[in-house]
Amino acid sequence: MKRKRIVGCLMIISILLSIVSTPVFALDATNTETSLLSESNIGGVSEDKNIQEINQENLNTNESTEIQLNNSNIIYDENISVREQQKKETLERIEEYNKVISEFKAKPKVKTFSITSTGRFQVAIANKDGSFTKKSTYTNFKDAKAAMNKNENVNAVVLDTERVIGNQVIAMKNGVVVTTADKLGKSILEFSYPNENAISAYIQNGIDTYYFDSTEKTVDIGISNIKAKGIDINKVELVPLIQAKQSYYTKNSNGELVHYVATYKFNKNTNRYLGNYESFIICKAPSFMDTNVKYYSLDGVNFYKDNKLTNKIGTFYPYYKYLSFRSKTNYTAKDLNRYISSWNKKDSVLNGKGQAFIQAQEEFGVNAAMLLAFAIHESGYGTNSISKTKNNIFSVNATDSNPYGNASVYKSVEDSIYYQAEYMISRKYLDANEDWRYFGPNVGDKNQGLNVKYASDPYWGEKITGHMYRLDKYLGNKDVNQYQLAISNKITHAKKEPNSNAANYYKYANLNYNVPIGIPIIITANNNAWYEIQSDMGIDKNKTAPASFKTKYHYDLSKAYVNKNDFTLINNVSIQNNTFTDIPIGHWAYEYIEDLANRGIIKGYEEDGTFRPNNPLTRAQTAKMIVIASGIDYESYEGKETGFKDVAKDNWAGKYIKAAKEAGIIKGYEDQFKPNDKVTRAQIAKMISIAFNLKKSGEPVHFKDIPNNHWAKEYIDILSSNDIISGYENGKYGPNDSTTRAQFSKILSEILKK
Repeated sequence: MKRKRIVGCLMIISILLSIVSTPVFALDATNTETSLLSESNIGGVSEDKNIQEINQENLNTNESTEIQLNNSNIIYDENISVREQQKKETLERIEEYNKVISEFKAKPKVKTFSITSTGRFQVAIANKDGSFTKKSTYTNFKDAKAAMNKNENVNAVVLDTERVIGNQVIAMKNGVVVTTADKLGKSILEFSYPNENAISAYIQNGIDTYYFDSTEKTVDIGISNIKAKGIDINKVELVPLIQAKQSYYTKNSNGELVHYVATYKFNKNTNRYLGNYESFIICKAPSFMDTNVKYYSLDGVNFYKDNKLTNKIGTFYPYYKYLSFRSKTNYTAKDLNRYISSWNKKDSVLNGKGQAFIQAQEEFGVNAAMLLAFAIHESGYGTNSISKTKNNIFSVNATDSNPYGNASVYKSVEDSIYYQAEYMISRKYLDANEDWRYFGPNVGDKNQGLNVKYASDPYWGEKITGHMYRLDKYLGNKDVNQYQLAISNKITHAKKEPNSNAANYYKYANLNYNVPIGIPIIITANNNAWYEIQSDMGIDKNKTAPASFKTKYHYDLSKAYVNKNDFTLINNVSIQNNTFTDIPIGHWAYEYIEDLANRGIIKGYEEDGTFRPNNPLTRAQTAKMIVIASGIDYESYEGKETGFKDVAKDNWAGKYIKAAKEAGIIKGYEDQFKPNDKVTRAQIAKMISIAFNLKKSGEPVHFKDIPNNHWAKEYIDILSSNDIISGYENGKYGPNDSTTRAQFSKILSEILKK
């Protein structure tokens, strides 16, 4: 009802304004009046192009609906954190614009410029106070622009005296272009994606962009790794640099990369757009930057000393901006909860939800920490109204026209997390074969990644990158630079096998078009002229090609191959010298296994160079690893009797087992040790606690299957209170379960790092 009243009022205003035909700041009172606001261009205050999405149910989306939605290239901005404010500001600005027009009608003699000759176009010099000093007048734009370019003053501009709202600048030597589609009742600036006019792109109002060129009717701009040509000049405001605030990057005193973004609001009293800065931290700054120096960048990757983007200083790819959602975090549910608790926001719906993010990672193949960073940004740390009243922490279906009203409702925050991972990311934004939203598997920018279609904020991807950076920094920097990343340098495909004739799993480009270039991949291994990579889409055990969004994502199965020449490396992780042939970068336990190998604790199987991470750990292997890791002397027991009938003195593990026995770490079964038996989780808890002399630290986890009289409860409590073990999702520990070599490597590595 409220929206209908607003639209009704706007239509009445537009009808009244259709009578008017003179600009607010006309050259003289005899000119014909024309209004920028008319019945044809005052629609609703925001776009209603996503009604199909609104009709979609939260958790019971059927496949036919999915396909239908995927074939609709609709504008859909799911960033609720800015959308409610955009709606409010759009209405306020339309009201302000109409007041400007009304005030002019009441005082038709008001003049902004002193004119001595006729002509619509003026060459003038912009002054710092927002005024202009006229130099010459022309009847056509071409002559005026030529005169501006000849003028030696860097603040020379061309004014169009028939423009109503703003400063009337339509060409300039240097300055910024502010997005102001709200002049025409639009909550976003919509334009064609570069080189593919059929794809629509969009950004929010009131933000500065780079100015490249302009005509009498259009302007060429650049922002967030995208150059857009032919933008309707009535939807923007050109602000000369001397009067402007321009976005820039800098390095703060902590060595961090900070983005200062200029945002603009219309001031009806001065008829000008006035800018202010907001800033956010992205990540650690590159070494080529100096502290507190301004740098400019169109793409957030290539940095320049000047705002004309001619004096390049260096190239830097923010890791989390390009990291695929198909990666895995090294953090546990308890780690994520610890970070959430550090905000000290008692009313946050994210409190205690770490396990749900981890489960989403395991079930749907979406990085748990990145998903949390995503939720932090969209939900205002879990405290905005949509997250608290609708359990919607990702702003799903929160449309521009009615963010709160249209936002989806979930039964629980957990449901919101699972839906986002399974449907919004896996089945939609990362479905390269059937969904129009695929522009890459990372947060990205307005050219590439989820940012293209998920949010009107051109720096949405950078902001989530910043959240991920702070999460990782707080928890110990265990995730940063863990994967080797590369970006595509041409349109190419993910292949079933490492050869050019192999079947294609999917294309590294949008569904129906050959854009964009620069989609990132995670490299898991080298294969001569090919990279083995973590697939953006799920691959089944039969390696069915092309890949389908219906396939559940399994990290081990979902591997593909790409030609090395089609990709460019963007970070410095080594992919040449993996210690074990079956533990590539990208394996969930890579970090831990490599750590133990570098410490000389493990060597793997010499016959084939493998580690065999999924093999159950034996009691003999456990004894060896613990003895070496804890620094116990074992060489002195070489060739000596072990004290166990089933472990001869010349057994390969004899000296380690003897050393462990003498240190009180093991006792065996009377006169036997059973070296080839699988070691249980309870036995591991005891051996580790004794070997490293661990004590309780904080409250232990109370496992359902560990009663107070369990023989290993003391040791299990010690490990859980030190965050070394966390048990299963069902609240059990599984004391009699076996442990894989990879699982134990993680436990041992983390103990050694404490």
